[in-house]
Amino acid sequence: MNIQKMMQQAQKMQRDMAKIQSELETKSYQATKTGMVSVEVNGKFEVTSVKIEEELLSPEYKEELETAMLLVMTEAMQKANDDKEKTMGQLTNGMNIPGLF
Repeated sequence: MNIQKMMQQAQKMQRDMAKIQSELETKSYQATKTGMVSVEVNGKFEVTSVKIEEELLSPEYKEELETAMLLVMTEAMQKANDDKEKTMGQLTNGMNIPGLF
């Protein structure tokens, strides 16, 4: 394989990765804890929506609400990350290339 062909393949992979990354950024990922708390994040790992059942807003449920928020935010972020790794892994045929994504 000559250098020019390798460079063309690398450039194509870079374009494909940019396209996939752009598509991933438009997706949304949601996690819910027993209908009490719901969080949605986008593919940029930005929180785009938080919903809390009104009954949890009283001071007596403060600790439960904090725990639920932490759990669902972590789960939503993990879903986004798993999708990114799976999708990018398909592009690289499962090769783990450090710093690539």
